[in-house]
Amino acid sequence: MGRDTHLILAATDRMASIYHSVNHYPRLLPEQITNSTDHTTDDELADAARVVLDHMNNQKVSDIRQLFETRTAQGVALSDLASAARADTFGAVAPCWSILIQPFRER
Repeated sequence: MGRDTHLILAATDRMASIYHSVNHYPRLLPEQITNSTDHTTDDELADAARVVLDHMNNQKVSDIRQLFETRTAQGVALSDLASAARADTFGAVAPCWSILIQPFRER
């Protein structure tokens, strides 16, 4: 855990502003839960956190899709197994795999 875990801030805007001024945690997500948490149940907080995490994961997928489209346009990404197998025989596959797999290791 520790510095590899995403942090979702649940606070009112005023408290969030104060928190952001002193926070140095590198994995604090920009999206936060802004409802007053005084009378929020754990289940409601969990549901709100899931929405934030869904947005983060959707953005990651979008970023990967955009990277793949960019790499495909540059001629350095493949979408079919036969072409990937041919490229592998020339040693051109290994660097590409790390680009696609690395973002999913953050979980």
